[in-house]
Amino acid sequence: MSVNVKKGKLLDILAEYKVKVETSPLLTDKQKEKLLKKWEVVKKKYESSEFVKKFDDRLNEVYKGVINYWENKLYPILETDSPEKILEILTEVMGEKSVKNLEKMLNKNPSDVVYKIAMSFLTYLEGALYDFSAKKKELDTLYTWTTIFGITFFLGLPASGLFDKISFITAMIFVLPFFAGRGALKRRSKSGWFLLALMVPMGLFAGAMTLRNVIYTPVIQQVLSYQNIISKILVLSMVIAGVLLFFVSIYYAYLMWRYRDAFV
Repeated sequence: MSVNVKKGKLLDILAEYKVKVETSPLLTDKQKEKLLKKWEVVKKKYESSEFVKKFDDRLNEVYKGVINYWENKLYPILETDSPEKILEILTEVMGEKSVKNLEKMLNKNPSDVVYKIAMSFLTYLEGALYDFSAKKKELDTLYTWTTIFGITFFLGLPASGLFDKISFITAMIFVLPFFAGRGALKRRSKSGWFLLALMVPMGLFAGAMTLRNVIYTPVIQQVLSYQNIISKILVLSMVIAGVLLFFVSIYYAYLMWRYRDAFV
């Protein structure tokens, strides 16, 4: 099956999605409105995107995952008005243990469960587009700047507090979240995106404090007066990293926001 045929199949699914959402017996009018608003955004992205020339094994698995999600899970869920039928479908797809928490929600408010599943499908499709199209290369920019952000963050954060112990301890606290977030980001996980996004405000604040210290205090002269050349180079590097951290954090925040849809 050619790439163009696969793209056509995905667009057909999006067309069917619209019809099924509009006629769903469980979704409220407000929920339908929100879903169709998101659907319009995703559809335009798929229509305007140029797919890669050839799908490798991994892309074929992603493609099959989308088809399977639609045909065996969402399509039948949008058609039925029975919470019991939805539970049966979810149990078959996800397993009995995974749907235990959903059973109470289905009995209490089935429309919310259907809405969340329908919205998650659009989110999944939006993220999958970064696999199917040339957009995947754009994510390499984000991964590169994640590394740059990490370097300036851990070198620059201590400089924001004029090298006191608290600043060093604070920097160490963020080591595990950073590497966990970086790994999850590579796996295109939303949790990794959130972990790293939470570090950006700290980077902005630390960078701003270092910049203020450089401008309004004689910190550079103080560092240059050190007798030990190794200490002088190390601390000066930290001060420079601290200043850079402010500008790196701004650009990194922009990249994180720009590519937020790639993570599911």
